[in-house]
Amino acid sequence: MSKQAATLIELIVAVAIILIVGATVGLSSGIANRKQLEVDAKSLVADIWLYRELAASRRNTYIFDFDTAADSYEIYNGSVAAGNLLKAKNFRVDLVSVTNFAGAAQAQLTIRPPYNAAEPADDRIVNLTQGSRSRPVTVFGETGNARD
Repeated sequence: MSKQAATLIELIVAVAIILIVGATVGLSSGIANRKQLEVDAKSLVADIWLYRELAASRRNTYIFDFDTAADSYEIYNGSVAAGNLLKAKNFRVDLVSVTNFAGAAQAQLTIRPPYNAAEPADDRIVNLTQGSRSRPVTVFGETGNARD
């Protein structure tokens, strides 16, 4: 047998290494995909908390405008108008619905300064899904607290 030819054992080892590397890459992308639902939910909660604090400190109103068709939301200062857009965010998972606690569909979440008795607070449930898994983000209007 010549030195240039690969032995059967060398070929088996090479194939095994390729399979191990391929399985590792496949597993890590699967784990990353599963984590994306959690990441998007936590990111939304963080935005709600931030704008709740801004509403309290600046005595201002902020509006989250959700778009289920585009799996996204936009944050506006005061009213929904092009000049008032503060932030636009696309989810990497599916935005299934935004409802009040009674289950009625709602497209917006308004965050107002605390102790604003003239306008009722918004309670919302934002439902995110990825494949067969879902994750609700609940916003309590009275306190402005959000949790996933």
